Amino acid sequence: MQDDHSFVSRGRPFGGKCWIIKKDIKILSYDFEESCFSNLNVMKNEKIYNLIGTWVPFDDGSQTRLAEFKSLVSLLESKLEYISNESVLIFGDWNCDIKRVRRFDNLFKDFLSNNQLISVSPGTREDKIFTYKKGEYTSIIDHFIIKESFYQNVKKFKHLNYIENFSDHKPIMCEIHDL
Repeated sequence: MQDDHSFVSRGRPFGGKCWIIKKDIKILSYDFEESCFSNLNVMKNEKIYNLIGTWVPFDDGSQTRLAEFKSLVSLLESKLEYISNESVLIFGDWNCDIKRVRRFDNLFKDFLSNNQLISVSPGTREDKIFTYKKGEYTSIIDHFIIKESFYQNVKKFKHLNYIENFSDHKPIMCEIHDL
């Protein structure tokens, strides 16, 4: 007989994608086909926004993961080139920290720099701000990324601290004017 109170936790082996959008935001198109990102094209107050959610697997040192990371960056750069006249918001789990110098971190920083993008996430580890924690190790690997020229539209950004958060990642929130 199996104990009803025992279970094995394996993270999110079959995690899905879900977007919750306010009713006053019109969805123009969506794409959930890629494994590492999803895309919503929306309109609010006659302005078009491209919302891109990412999930990048951590760097396990393999050539396969490196190729997957470079492929994701290439796909996103193509999308950014195609939608260059619209507002782009990229957010999610990149498993990259701007303050580190690991392989994916450096490629991530190049991606930001080459595309005039910035991560909105304020703070440093000295400020005790982080989005990921394992034991005593902390990092900022979840990002809200925008075009540098769009920064004036950021109303508020917060790292959220919920007692009932059972994840090793802390949620982040960003408010944009008019969205």
